[in-house]
Amino acid sequence: MEQHRQSTVTSKFVAIYTKLLQGTPPAQLDAKGDARQLFSDLLDLKVDSAFLTGELQQLSKDTCLGRLKPFLNMLFDHCLQCASTAVNGEARKDHALETLTIASRCCLSKNLSGWEVMDLIAGSVGQSDSVFNDFTSMLSTIIGDETSTRHRALRLGFVFVCTISQLSPGAYFLRRNLFPSIVTFVKSRETEAFVMDAALFLAILANYHKSDAARMNPYLKRIKECQDDEFMRKICRSIIPPIDKAVKAYTSDESLQGTGVGATLTSLLRPDRLMSRLRSNSNLRSKTPVDGQPQPIAQAVALLPIYEFMAGNPTFTIILLEDLENTPSPWISSFLSLASWLFTNASSASSSRTMAYASLVLEMQLVLVENASAMNVLYTRPAPGLQLCQQALISISDCLDCHMHGWGDHSSAMSAPSYSKCVWICHRTVWYLQRERLRLDYHWKELWVSVLGLFSFLAGKIDTLLTTGGIGQLILDSLAFLDAAVGFSESYLPTPHAVHELVYELVRNSESLEKQRGILESVEASPRDSDALQHLLDITFFYKEKILATGTATKEASDVFRIIIQEIELHGLHRPDTRTDREPSIRAEEVLDFARHACSDGLGLA
Repeated sequence: MEQHRQSTVTSKFVAIYTKLLQGTPPAQLDAKGDARQLFSDLLDLKVDSAFLTGELQQLSKDTCLGRLKPFLNMLFDHCLQCASTAVNGEARKDHALETLTIASRCCLSKNLSGWEVMDLIAGSVGQSDSVFNDFTSMLSTIIGDETSTRHRALRLGFVFVCTISQLSPGAYFLRRNLFPSIVTFVKSRETEAFVMDAALFLAILANYHKSDAARMNPYLKRIKECQDDEFMRKICRSIIPPIDKAVKAYTSDESLQGTGVGATLTSLLRPDRLMSRLRSNSNLRSKTPVDGQPQPIAQAVALLPIYEFMAGNPTFTIILLEDLENTPSPWISSFLSLASWLFTNASSASSSRTMAYASLVLEMQLVLVENASAMNVLYTRPAPGLQLCQQALISISDCLDCHMHGWGDHSSAMSAPSYSKCVWICHRTVWYLQRERLRLDYHWKELWVSVLGLFSFLAGKIDTLLTTGGIGQLILDSLAFLDAAVGFSESYLPTPHAVHELVYELVRNSESLEKQRGILESVEASPRDSDALQHLLDITFFYKEKILATGTATKEASDVFRIIIQEIELHGLHRPDTRTDREPSIRAEEVLDFARHACSDGLGLA
């Protein structure tokens, strides 16, 4: 009986919508000729979402703006009124919200302009203020209410802003500040399953015309000023599952089961090595993607709300790192693992989506190392079985190492400014280590080889690379990093042998360093900008003279290394008198071009 009743209801829903979409005026389908009554009766029926979605998706843009425009105007109008005013139970409001969600997703994705969206939903541009103000008011009210339909209202708002993207109707969400309602939603126990959706909704709202509306965007301002620890803590917890899922998409399902932080990081932090061989203590194996090129899954979009809060609110980062003491596999380990995979992809792929994700995690790492409190937390709160600070800093340095190898192999699609940020992250890391007098056990030699190899590569390809932009700044940043690295070497490198290796690599690559003079002149760098290069050349010249003074014109590498060791052990490390130890500047900047990918992936999850 129940099955027959459901079939009858569904058939009635399908029958009415079939006639409406064929162009039958709504008044003709009501016994009394009342179009409003027809829509009221229609909203009493359970929504057949599959049918309605299929029908609306196949409509053309011309059809929506032409013969079916009056019907669609009425549909939006009646659903909005019902969602705002329905008092006879939650079912009708629920049906109205679901219908609006389907209609928004299907109709607004037809390459409409902003004014066409207003025309389709409001009836005309002249009525858009009234209709859209009512729309955002309805969303704000329901999302902030203790009702069973609040998650549907959140989903409607989420789908609408993702589909509308950067078109002008999105500005109505700046006029109506939904932040208080979203906070109430996130903190409610009944909506815990939808916190990630709310966080992403908030992040996408914060990205609306971010480059020219930052001062007017209430969401950016409220994120920056937020002091609600409970709200931020719930957001932190909500993003852990999707980030973990994104990591596991790059690995076998069993690979992360039962592994601690150390095993996870050790095996994932060297993506360049994973592509050719696995470390002996790694139990991970790469999946073979269907399309031949691994891509971040849609769940990786959870990175956006983390970034917006990290960049705007330093307190959030501290809350984000609280789980270091409480979980065997903290969020930071999953984030760094995901970052390593995203960087690996970006070193060989050129899709705008892959590049956007790599740029986002790069900016997040820069924000992290520029947050002194966060770096202190990473150092002072050890995870079970290891000092997580070391693993985090190793991961950050490995990102650069992987990138440099990629460019040196002529396979990287990353831009010079991205490499500059990688270098600057390492520069900030080394500066932090020496300031805190922390010695980091790391494969430093490979990092020096990568950076110095970059100079050799640039010197050989500069004629073709100068047109790509940012090469001069990349060279200056890399020189500044190496200058700081050798100047601070005795305070952060783990052993005297590591110091000897750094000096040896500088001497071995002295010719490549010297060639940077000409490149800097070609990009018209000021003399002060090249101070770091002069310091490095002074060091290499000093030790080359010591080597030549032994009287042998041609020497084996082992002989050169032995002479460098003897000189440093006898007289200490040679440093130019003109060198100053300045703190590297803050380089973090707003991510402005990720919104369209966030909207696309967000819709994939909705």
